[in-house]
Amino acid sequence: MLELAEVVIMNILSHIAPKEVLSSAQFVSTAWYEAANNAYHWRDVKISTLDNKSINGFLWTHGKHLSSLTIQKTRLSRKATYNIMHKCKTLLHLDLKKVYTCSMVDDRFCFLVSKLKTLKSLILPTFTTIQTQGFNHLCKLVNLETLDLKRNSTIQNFTHLSRLKKLKDVDLSGCRNVDDAFCSHISKLKLERIVLSYCFSMTLQGIRMFFSIKHPKLRHLVLNGINYTSDIIENCIAKKAMNIETISMNSLIIDQNVYMSLKQLKKLRSITIIGCSKIKDFRIFKHLENICICRTIFDVLGSHGLVAFAARHKHIRIYLFDNYAIGNRQELFTRVKKLNNVTVQYS
Repeated sequence: MLELAEVVIMNILSHIAPKEVLSSAQFVSTAWYEAANNAYHWRDVKISTLDNKSINGFLWTHGKHLSSLTIQKTRLSRKATYNIMHKCKTLLHLDLKKVYTCSMVDDRFCFLVSKLKTLKSLILPTFTTIQTQGFNHLCKLVNLETLDLKRNSTIQNFTHLSRLKKLKDVDLSGCRNVDDAFCSHISKLKLERIVLSYCFSMTLQGIRMFFSIKHPKLRHLVLNGINYTSDIIENCIAKKAMNIETISMNSLIIDQNVYMSLKQLKKLRSITIIGCSKIKDFRIFKHLENICICRTIFDVLGSHGLVAFAARHKHIRIYLFDNYAIGNRQELFTRVKKLNNVTVQYS
């Protein structure tokens, strides 16, 4: 009988419907059967485009091995959630970001998932029907370190998030009921990354409340849609989050004064600028390592423009997305393309 390396066997098994894996493999050879049952190889699994019957069969037979589970391009049924709860007792990471919108991710789902006390990371799809009661169930996951719950409009109160004392990474972008009071409640969490983009109930007062306490572990700050001012940068963020490495901003209110205030963030390494006011002088970014500019006007030529800056600072990577400052002016576009540290891309 042909003997195959275990990695080859696993690749073949990954294309067999999960329900049939064990029943098929055990009649082929001992090596195949052992590979199908090897817990090490089933720690990190991604399921894509399978029907729920196959998903449930896989969870029933192999759920006990899983540490990380990603499900995408399929509808998550209630039965699948029950099987995750009952069979995946050691699950640490659950990623449902790309399941279909008709999936049953609601308050009942939250109640069931809250039983997974080992869970450290939960990535949910956008536009869920989770309400406040369901969110409160999620806040019982005492070991949760990462929570991604974007564009939810049905949760009225997010303040119970403060119960997640181990939380390090939170993304509530587009949640319309994230407000200033929420910022105050989570200010004591030891966050490393916070993403609250386009939460339009949140104002600069909420930012001041959040940064009323020092955040020495905060590395990544993404508040697109917030009208940053130089005062907020210099007197709140720079003084209370001195270790920030990445920041993203998106508002036409953001101008050269705000850009200049960024030098107060001594450990800043990467910046993303989306739809902001014109960048007149690139020299203020000389301490950075990565610059991403999207749909923002800037000076291309001149002593303070992009070309001169990129030529002088070859160690800085610059990414330009949909930047019509270059537009169809072929000569300028050609000059920018010659710079090895500049990437130009249009959608």
